[in-house]
Formats: sequence, C-alpha cells, structure tokens
Amino acid sequence: MSVLSSWLSGANGRERPGPRIALLGGCFLLSGAASLIDQVVWLRYMSLIFGNTIWAAATLLAVFMGGLGAGALLAGRWGRRLSRPLTAYALCEVGVALLALASPQMLSWIDRVYVLAYRSLGNEPWLFAAGRVLLAAAFLFPPTLLMGATLPFVLAGAAPAAGAAGRVTALLYGINTLGAVAGTVLAGFVTVPVLGLRASLLVAAAFNLVAALLALRLSRERVIVAAAPAARGRRALLALFFGMGATSLAYEVLWTRILVFYLGSSVYAYSVMLLLVLLGIAAGSLLAASWADRVGSLTAALALVELGIAAWVPVQVALFGDLNAILQAAVDALRPEGFGGVAVCQLIAVLPLLLPQTLLMGMSFPLAVRTIHCEAAPLGAAAGGVFGWNTLGAVLGSLVAGFALIPLLGTQRALVTVAIGNCLLALLLAAGRRELRWLAALLPVALLIVAVATPPNRVILAAGMFRDDRPGDLLYFHEDAQAAVTIRRLPSPAGNFLSLELNGVNVAGTSTDLYAVQKLQGHLPMLLAAAPRSVVHIGFGSGGTAWAVSTHPVADVLVVEISPAVLSAADRYFGVTNHGVLHDPRLRLEINDGRNFLLASPERFDAVLSDSIHPRYAGNGSLYSLEYFRLVRKRLRPGGVVSMWLPMYSLAPRKYAMIVAAFARVFPHVQIWYDASTLNAFTIVTGSTTAAAWNPAALVAAFAEQRVARELAEIGIRRPADLLPLLLVTERELAPWLADVPPHTDDLPVVEYESGALLQRNLPWLGTFTGLLALRPHEPPGAWLRTLPATEQEAALDAWHARRAALEAHRETVATMLSQELLGVVPAVRGKGPGLEPRSP
Repeated sequence: MSVLSSWLSGANGRERPGPRIALLGGCFLLSGAASLIDQVVWLRYMSLIFGNTIWAAATLLAVFMGGLGAGALLAGRWGRRLSRPLTAYALCEVGVALLALASPQMLSWIDRVYVLAYRSLGNEPWLFAAGRVLLAAAFLFPPTLLMGATLPFVLAGAAPAAGAAGRVTALLYGINTLGAVAGTVLAGFVTVPVLGLRASLLVAAAFNLVAALLALRLSRERVIVAAAPAARGRRALLALFFGMGATSLAYEVLWTRILVFYLGSSVYAYSVMLLLVLLGIAAGSLLAASWADRVGSLTAALALVELGIAAWVPVQVALFGDLNAILQAAVDALRPEGFGGVAVCQLIAVLPLLLPQTLLMGMSFPLAVRTIHCEAAPLGAAAGGVFGWNTLGAVLGSLVAGFALIPLLGTQRALVTVAIGNCLLALLLAAGRRELRWLAALLPVALLIVAVATPPNRVILAAGMFRDDRPGDLLYFHEDAQAAVTIRRLPSPAGNFLSLELNGVNVAGTSTDLYAVQKLQGHLPMLLAAAPRSVVHIGFGSGGTAWAVSTHPVADVLVVEISPAVLSAADRYFGVTNHGVLHDPRLRLEINDGRNFLLASPERFDAVLSDSIHPRYAGNGSLYSLEYFRLVRKRLRPGGVVSMWLPMYSLAPRKYAMIVAAFARVFPHVQIWYDASTLNAFTIVTGSTTAAAWNPAALVAAFAEQRVARELAEIGIRRPADLLPLLLVTERELAPWLADVPPHTDDLPVVEYESGALLQRNLPWLGTFTGLLALRPHEPPGAWLRTLPATEQEAALDAWHARRAALEAHRETVATMLSQELLGVVPAVRGKGPGLEPRSP
C-alpha cells in the first residue's frame, strides 16, 4: 500500500491526482470485484444449462469477452460526446446490478428455450451451435456490454492533467484489476461455497450500487469535451493490440492446461491460477504508473514488452520441469497444516513462473492507451479502443490456443508458437528501431532451438503425479481440445494395473477395486429394474460398466461421454475390461455433458447409470445435486432404476450424507451397496420411485444367462444368495441418519468446494464407512430376503451375518492406514504435487 499511497500523493514531484482519482479508484476497485463475482456465478449457472463440454465453455467465454470488448468500443465512441461521463458510468453499474439480481429468473427462461432448441436442432450441429451462441448472447451481452463500458467512462471522467494520461490510466486500470483479484478470492473461497450463487450475486450487486453512488458524487463536475484529432496510424496500432490480447489469453489457456497437473483439478486450482494472472497484471499496471508518461518511443517500449514476454517462455518451460521441487521447498518452509496454507504454498511456487510475463502484460495496457491517446483521441476513447480490440483479440487467442494449437502441437510447443507470435508483434511495433527488429527476428530462431532440444511434453510430464513412474509406465499420452489423456501402468500389492486419467484425474482402471465396482454398477440396476430394455450410461470410463450392462438382454444402451479421447483410449487399451463393447450394435454414443443430455433430451429409459468422477473435481459437483437427480427422474420410465457411483474417500461424511439426502428426496426407495470382495472406498447408490426388491423370476433368469453368471462369478457372486450381503442400508435405516441433513443443491455447491479443500483422503473414508456400518441392520431387510428364491434364503441369511466380519475387517484396515498417515509412517497425501492432492485409489 505504500507504493499506491505514493502514487496517490504525487511522489517524485509530479502533480497530485487528488481525492477525485482516489474516489474513482474506490469505485473501480468495487466494480472489478463485482465483475469477477458475476462472471464466476454466471458461467457456473450457464454451464448447468449448456453443459461442461469444451465447446459449450468456449461459447460462453467468447460471448462474455465479446460483450466486454464491444461495450468498451461503443463507450469509447459515445464518451467523446458526454460532458458527464461519470453519470454514464454510474448508470452502467446500476444496470449491471439490476441484471445480476434478475439473472436467476432470466436463466430459467434461457433454460426452457435451450431445451426447445436442442430438441429442434440437435441433429443439425451447426444450426444448434448458432442457436447456442444466440442464447448465450441474449443473456450475457446486456451486462457485459455495460461492464465493458465502465473503463472508457471512468477514464473519460478522470480528466487527467496534461502529461498525466498514462499515469492515471495505469493507476485506475491497476486498481480495477486489484478489484478483480479481490473478486476472485471472494467468489472462489468465500461467497460461492459459504453463501451460495444467489447470495453471491447480491454481494456483487451491492458493490455495483456503492460504486454508482460514489461516481454520482463526482459526476457533478462537467468534463470539457474536446474534438479528437485526426487518426494517424490508429487502425494499424489497434490491430497490433488485438494481437497482443490474443497472445495474452492464449498463454492463460495453456497455463491452465499445464497447472491442472500440478495443482489438481479442483475448483480452487483455476482460482489460484486466475489470481496469479490478475495479480501480475495489476502489479504491472501500477508499476507503470510512475513512468508511463515519461516514455519517449511508446511503440519501442511495447516492442520490448512483447520481446520480454517471448523471452521468458524458455525459462518458463525449464521452471515447469522444476515446479515439483519448488512446491516441495514451499511446503517444507511453511509446513502448512490446512488447505489455506497449501493454497499459499501453491501461490508462492507458481508465482515465479507467471509473474514476469503477467507484469509485462499489465504494463502494456497504459502504454498502448498512451500511444492511441497521443495519436488520435481523448483518453476515454483511446482506452475504449485499446481495451475493446485487446479483449476481442483475447477471444480469438483462447479459441486458437484451445482448438488448434494444443491438438496440433501439444501444450509445450504451443507455448513456443505463441512466443513467436509475440516476436512478430514486436517486429511490427519496432519499425525504425534496427536493434529491436534484429532482436525480434533472431529470438524466434532461439525459441525454435529450445522447442527442438527440450523433451516433448516436459511441462506436463514433469508433474508430481508422474514422479514415481518407471520407464515405460506411460503407455499413452494424447492432448486434444477437451483434455490431456494418459494411460499409465501403476504398481499395487495385487500387481500392476492400468490407470486411465483425464487431465491427471483417474477416471477408470484395471485395479481390483475399480474392476469390481465397475461390474457391480452395471449389474445391479439390471437386476433391480423390471425387465429393462433401454439404458443410458453417463461416463464411459474404461467401459467395464457398459460391458456388464451388455451381458443382459437389453435392446439399447446409450453411452454419454464428454471426451472422445476417453472412448478411443478405452477401446485401444482396455479390451480386457470392456471386451470391445463399443462395437456392440446395441450401443449408441453421444459426445456430450451428462447433465446437459438429461436436461435437453426427450428420451426415457428403464435404467440410468450415473458414473461420474469424484465430486471434488471442478464441474462434477453438479452431477451430485438435488436438481441433477430431478433431471434423472424425468428420464426414468415407471418401474425404472437409477444407480450412482459415490466415493467415500476425500468426501466428508456430512457431504456424503448431503448427496444421499438429495438423492433420497427424488428417489424415496434408496439402497447403498458395497462390494467387500476387495478393500475399496466406493459405494453404489440405487434408487427408484416404486418399492424395490428382488424379482425372484427375473433374478433366476439373470443367473441362467451364461454371460451374466460368468461376469458375476468374477467378482465372487455365484448365486442369488451372494447378492444380498452387498446391501448395506435401505431407506428405512437411512431415514434417521438424514433427518437433519440438507440436500446438496446447485445454488450452494459445498460438496465440490469443501471436498476440493480436503487434504486427508482416509479420514472421511473411515468416518463415512463407520457411519454406514453402524446403520447396517443385524438382520437383512425382510422384503429383500423374502423375495429371493426360496432355495437361496437360508444361504443369504448366513452370508449376511458372515459379511459383518469382512466389513469390520475393512474398517479396521482403513483405520490402520489412517493411523500410519497421522503418525507419519506413510505419506499423508499422495498425488499430483508434494502433499497437495490425493490420488484416486
């Protein structure tokens, strides 16, 4: 704050900005915080409608940033004619606040129209994509146009003295970005996980309204509107600023892809990365405030900025290779005891990698505004032009990086390619500066040498999750627009197994625990539903569950999978698990987000298998909410059954109970199952709207099917009597346990946030497992026992009692594992970084 105070007080003998600039800074600080909170909440809301596919996410981000850019351009032009631009700024803040408060209702309308569009245009991909863009624009354009207009109006209202345009621009832009930092922290760590989405919008609206009131107090003073001098080279400069925006957001896309392997895939990982980027940009802009007006050749300064950004890329590639060691050093130095400490360690470790480039990005904005301001137009118009074209360039940069550079080149070479783009911009900016032009021409050669000399994919494969791998353990590595997919051979006490991972997150594998639970999730709903003929399976994984379903006499199996690369990898490497089920003529494929499919599709099924990955990972909490289960119910035919994979590890017992409570609200007849053939941290929850128990005839018929019987025998189920002991509890035992537990909802996604902050893997596993065992009745539920074939009932009763010992043995094993962790006998946390995130079992 001392640096900021010196700028506000006019240090170094320069003119004091005074209380006007200080108040404008306060307005813009609140405005930046509100904008980031709104962005986080709106994009989360809209992902529930549009889905979490890369195409949907890209559409939303492009529309959001396009609105910001268009708003800045329009306000830059209109601001020239306004004598009270701060009144216009205040009206923009009020408009954003009102739209934020109305947005939940507006989104419900978008929801309905989206479903109609999907059902009308779903078979016409390009028409449907265009419809999705229009729907996103209908919601996001009004508030983002107003948000984008705020910067030109504020700078027009600042009315800096002659020779202070660069300083005021840098100061206000930096303060606004600091507000965005505050908004990132508030939304990512406080308001969304503690208060919920709607309450977060209220907080943001309050910030907007306070900013509007402050601006109205300053708007009484008229600003003299001067005619803009003729533009000289303005269009060419704006085109270059467009390119600068494109490279900046391309870096952000690439950093996000890399850092997910080091920081994990929780909602906090993206918050940490965004926080670092915004901090660097804010600091760079504020640092530029002291000298931006004294720069002689502005284009030469911008060329040096672009060269500096490019020159840091080889250093950054090398540092990513050492990021594990840097993270470990931060952990050893600070010895964090909770998630907050771990987040600080992550920030400290990643800061050196991103800070130099983000500082330079922050410096470039006031320099660019000064360039245009000197050449062509008043300050507000200049800022609007630079910010508008820079933001529109960012849209293009994000799309090119995500959809072209990563799939074609891989993330590491994409970094080098973007750096060469910076060199090209520097070459164009350095006209007349021979030494800079030579440097801009030679640096790409050095970058290409680095790209060739550095092992491919080093920036990702140096991550902590790969540190214990032996040569040859990495069997498959593939990057596409959606994700990075790896298949690794990992050791275990039972022997080596394959792990299929999406952005570093295990989604399937051939370990004994995963093998058993995959089969069980496929077979249970087939055995419980009334003669199921049609099935939808959300999340293919390695294909073991789809194969289990296919062994039954079903007519149609629809697999909804978000990543085509997962399907390709599973078909190639997991044939022993899925038996080539993707080639079964009864199986259909839809590449889509599972929730989005359930929302928009009119199809109904006899069984719905919800097989997502852990709810702690970003975007997956919405597949474990009350609203999601209501969508599932709409897709279920009368007498149908739904099954859900639900882990016990890294999920606090109360959060586990909140998910079950949400499930039970929708499906009153609910059962929780556990396979004790091998130690595992998984349960399967089944439910229906009608009374569920075995159908004796259907059960006998299923075991008479040779393929079904063989599949079940592989996990120790050789006759109907072996099924009942897998049942832990039913709705009868769960009722008192869930009596005071609120359901998990979309509005308050605490499961995703609180689970993402858990550092202990086994403690919640032990707590939940102990709680479920305490609920398990001493005698099997009578309705389930009586509906087994008569010849199986006595054996089932004996097996039920015998299973108690196996379950207790599993609980004791988990307790021993936890004790060893707490005593330091084994590492407390294993996974993607040095003690930063647990690995899926």
